[in-house]
Amino acid sequence: LAPTAAALTATAVPAAAAAAASAAPISKSSSSSNDRCNGQIDPALAAAFIQAVYETVQQQQLMPQQQLQVERHKLQTQEYKYYAAANQARMPALPDLHDNSGGLSNSTYYNFVSYVLWKVVARHLPTPQKRTAFCDAVGAELL
Repeated sequence: LAPTAAALTATAVPAAAAAAASAAPISKSSSSSNDRCNGQIDPALAAAFIQAVYETVQQQQLMPQQQLQVERHKLQTQEYKYYAAANQARMPALPDLHDNSGGLSNSTYYNFVSYVLWKVVARHLPTPQKRTAFCDAVGAELL
């Protein structure tokens, strides 16, 4: 399961800003597009991006936190088989959890978790204007 807003540390957002300013968030070993997607994301930055979405949902009272978690979990469970099949070669046998990011430092897994979260949120933002405003608010939360 992806970390909840309460599970992510309060220091993730400031740490993410420092990480973004000081280094590229994704490391890569070559220039092919597949290799770029296989890198590691700074764990504080990955957690901060997810945390910013959760915080913005709460601030805008888009839906109750429990509803967000239920919808996110349901969609993640439904979509996981497709993610796993498409990314089998990029998935470690055991996730690297030493950085306390819940596996979010793995860019492939981060992309999946982020996709699921944003898809759930988008279902509650019926117009392009509301989606744009929400994205702006998430960006402001990060800054």
